[in-house]
Amino acid sequence: MKKELKNRLILIAPASCAALLDILITIYFQPKEYWNGNLKIHNEANPIGNFAMNESIYGLFIISIIWLLIIIALGLFLPKKWISYISLFIVICHTLGGCSWIMMNFGFQYQFILIGFNTFLYLKTNNDLRK
Repeated sequence: MKKELKNRLILIAPASCAALLDILITIYFQPKEYWNGNLKIHNEANPIGNFAMNESIYGLFIISIIWLLIIIALGLFLPKKWISYISLFIVICHTLGGCSWIMMNFGFQYQFILIGFNTFLYLKTNNDLRK
């Protein structure tokens, strides 16, 4: 049973990592005015995140923790054959989100670092468990 739990957590790890990176990038690039209390001066395309950020400067943190817990729960409770698919979907979505920040602030070419890292992590975890 412990090995099964470990394998499930490994399969969902790339999704958790991609989400966390996207969250950290989002936090980093928010304007100082937002962190000083002006809740209307923020930049978030996700409607759920946008709503949370409009309500409180802690909103992004709260919604992010909830989302990371949901990702872990998906890894623990979904049928095992679905975990890789869900993980890949989440990795793609959060890579896209992170890349939008990177492109805006650093330029097109730097997106490939995030894309490469997330792709490598996903393939590494999935291939290692198949051996």
